[in-house]
Amino acid sequence: MGPTGVPELLDSVHNRGRRRYLAPLPDLPHDAFEPVFRGPEAWLSAHASPPGRLHVYTSFDRGLAWSSVEVPRPPAFQPAPSGPLFFTAQVNLLPGTGVAVFLQFGAECQKSGPCFRPDEVLFVSFDRGATWIGVPPPPAAFSFRDIAYEDAAHWWALGAGSLFKSSDAGQTWQQISSTAPPGRPVLHVFDARRAWAQLSLFMPTNAAGFQTSAVVVTNDGGLSWTRVSPPTL
Repeated sequence: MGPTGVPELLDSVHNRGRRRYLAPLPDLPHDAFEPVFRGPEAWLSAHASPPGRLHVYTSFDRGLAWSSVEVPRPPAFQPAPSGPLFFTAQVNLLPGTGVAVFLQFGAECQKSGPCFRPDEVLFVSFDRGATWIGVPPPPAAFSFRDIAYEDAAHWWALGAGSLFKSSDAGQTWQQISSTAPPGRPVLHVFDARRAWAQLSLFMPTNAAGFQTSAVVVTNDGGLSWTRVSPPTL
């Protein structure tokens, strides 16, 4: 944010430790959220209620101008369910190159009827959104949200005590371990051997129990995990 509270483009050169504000950035599209940047390349997630096309936004001048990029309409979208529809297209930058778009879609909740869990699909693009590749669902124990990216092609999925890996951007998976941390960890991958995960654990007591968290790390590609104590602030 600039001095006036308006988002502004920052000069990358610091002048005696002070950042120079060059120009106000244009307003983001009304249905956009969560910008992500990689050098001059930028992407925006989007949410809306169709009938329009499913889309995200991209920029190649650090957000000075945005273009709508169409995301494929999943086969499960046809035929459309009754009632108004919604979609959320969440963009994630793949390490190095490429983007992944996690798409949730379904019927909006109505006061007169039950709400249903939205469908979820994943698409990847390696040519700035000109073409998209559908990613099959991960192994049954996982959802697309369980995936962490080592690089554009090598992905990990950790959960329910199992670790799976893909070397072809999620098209196929191989089980690496069945003795991984339990639950639904939040996984972060550094490289082919090193990763860490945050666990949410339920600790029973005589009265009831309580929820706590733990951090585990691996240095052998996920074959073994060690619990560590984060530094206290």
